[in-house]
Amino acid sequence: MMRRFLSVGLLLLTGVLPLGAEASIIADRPGLAPAGATAIDAASGVLRVGGLVRTVDPVHKAFVIFSSTKARRFTIDVAPSTLMTLGRWPAGFTDVQVGDHLTVSGDAASPSATDVIVARTIRIGSPHFAGRVVAIAPGAGGAVVLSVLASHRHVLTITVAPTTTVLYGSDKGVIGNLTIGERVVAHGVRQNKYLLAATSVRIYLHQHTIGGTVTAATAGPSLVYTLLSPNGGGQHTVRTTARTVYSMGGHTVAAALVRVGTHIRARGYDLPHGQNSPGNNIPTLIATHVTILIQHHRTHTKRHTPPPIHHAPPVKHIIGQAGIAVNSSWRPGSAVVAPAGAAEKTIG
Repeated sequence: MMRRFLSVGLLLLTGVLPLGAEASIIADRPGLAPAGATAIDAASGVLRVGGLVRTVDPVHKAFVIFSSTKARRFTIDVAPSTLMTLGRWPAGFTDVQVGDHLTVSGDAASPSATDVIVARTIRIGSPHFAGRVVAIAPGAGGAVVLSVLASHRHVLTITVAPTTTVLYGSDKGVIGNLTIGERVVAHGVRQNKYLLAATSVRIYLHQHTIGGTVTAATAGPSLVYTLLSPNGGGQHTVRTTARTVYSMGGHTVAAALVRVGTHIRARGYDLPHGQNSPGNNIPTLIATHVTILIQHHRTHTKRHTPPPIHHAPPVKHIIGQAGIAVNSSWRPGSAVVAPAGAAEKTIG
């Protein structure tokens, strides 16, 4: 084999063999691939590549896929003899949509165009049954049918029977409390590419944080606090569990430190819809962590301000024949009355 490989290189250097012909010769040899090509099966020399479908060309019966491992695009031509499957089901060209993952084996369209593959087999990747709920409808036998928008924009159908296990986080949930917009992941028996009969459904927890001042604290199976959030945030109910962690200043503390008037920040997930008591429309948070906020009080000292200094206005003296007489009753804005025959002079 080494002798044949060296012979091909010598023919290329001497110009006897046309450029590009080496691809067909090397591809015939097990384990060898031309530079920039995809993987070649060691036994048959068949090209293998996988990637996500970017475009579908129904006129020419072709797909364009992008391989992240190769960081390049490949055009996949579908021939009449191409075998297409989806899991254990036979599939066809119309079963492929943009966003699907394809695993392709085939032959290069030409020695110089290894990015164009004439497919022998195409395996369509099964979509993961998870995403955001976009529709909820009743099904046969008391089942609930969910329409879920998946990550690659596929709309999947999940059938949830009354016996299906439903979890809200790690707690038991009720499928009837599920609302549009929530995120789920389902496992079960696939009926076809887009239909699943679920044996278990998990509803993702919507984790978020609220804060405020405790206005009421109620003891019971779990501690329940009523918070008044600042800046018009309104009232919230915070319910704790045996797993709730309390901390203050970075240290774990006891729940008894939370009293009316305490400022806290609670992190957790919303109470499932429909589990609030009738007539209670206050949002409820199931807290996984409660942080007690330390209030820093500042002492404000009133600064002593000396009284303003007022400069006396100039004194008007009345000079008469009898000498100098001071009009001591004169004030700013008042008129000066001088004796008849006297002269007025301003001093100062």
